[in-house]
Amino acid sequence: MLCVLFISSLYSPVQADDAADRRIRTGLKLFRALMAADQNITQKKIEGKLPVVILYASDLEEGISAATAFLKLGKGDAKGKIRGIPLDIKLQGEYSRIEAMATKPAAVFLAEPLPGEAMDELVKVCIKYRILLFSPFQGDVDRGAMGGLVIETRVRPYVNLDTLTAAGIQIKSFFLKVAKTHGK
Repeated sequence: MLCVLFISSLYSPVQADDAADRRIRTGLKLFRALMAADQNITQKKIEGKLPVVILYASDLEEGISAATAFLKLGKGDAKGKIRGIPLDIKLQGEYSRIEAMATKPAAVFLAEPLPGEAMDELVKVCIKYRILLFSPFQGDVDRGAMGGLVIETRVRPYVNLDTLTAAGIQIKSFFLKVAKTHGK
């Protein structure tokens, strides 16, 4: 019995990490689709590129992994681009620095969960500067992230209509038809 408990205790963290990694990988695909569905995404380019922040809380490797995977999404010439616009990915380890950035990103992807106060502050900054905020972590859309994912009988996008409206971000109707919505 002790052996079974020991083996299961070793297995559980690996299983949890795999689940979080799957959420991030799936979230990156939905993040790309949500950015493409932003009706004003082409107006958010700076010097011909779309600035995107991959935000990590403490694990730089997690941020690098997410950024690398995001740039690989798309087929052929579409890799590393949204609607034909090349991506300019920046890694950021401190959510509070986003407001201080001279060039505000078009979108932010959370590669790690943020604690309550940090998430609340980030949501306010993203609303203020019309930055699309995406989190693949459970509960973050309910807390104000504009986009995320929900796992039901299938995985689908999850959007917060209240924060999208507050930020003045308009999403194409085809995306909203397939998404689960929060708010309004």
